Amino acid sequence: MRHPARYSAIQIALHWGVFALVIVQLLTGGMMSEYFRALMRAEDGRPIMGNAVWHMVSGIAILIFMLTRLALRFTHGAPPSKADSPGWDKVLSKLNHWLFYVVLIAMPVVGLAAYLIPSRAMGNLHENTVPVLLA
Repeated sequence: MRHPARYSAIQIALHWGVFALVIVQLLTGGMMSEYFRALMRAEDGRPIMGNAVWHMVSGIAILIFMLTRLALRFTHGAPPSKADSPGWDKVLSKLNHWLFYVVLIAMPVVGLAAYLIPSRAMGNLHENTVPVLLA
């Protein structure tokens, strides 16, 4: 894997785009929870989505942005850790970075599955992963 001196402009833009979209997710999560509960109660047809659409659209955008970031990471690389950083710092930094990738790709996939199936278990998994992302 290459080690450029800095991240590319598109990598930086995608980073901040995901950051902004996660804020949208946090602000619209309650609306989606209400919609999902209505969806689970509905016996025929789907309830009107209303404002919960922002949660779904921004979640799909996060998935697309994160998959693009992952592809760029493999094709363009990432800057190396500072040479004077202790070994434990480098390991924790890499672990944290890759866990963000896992969570920020898995959450939209699980949320989408919860909606499309619809599955209460997937919905609970999606909702209960929020503290992991925030931590």
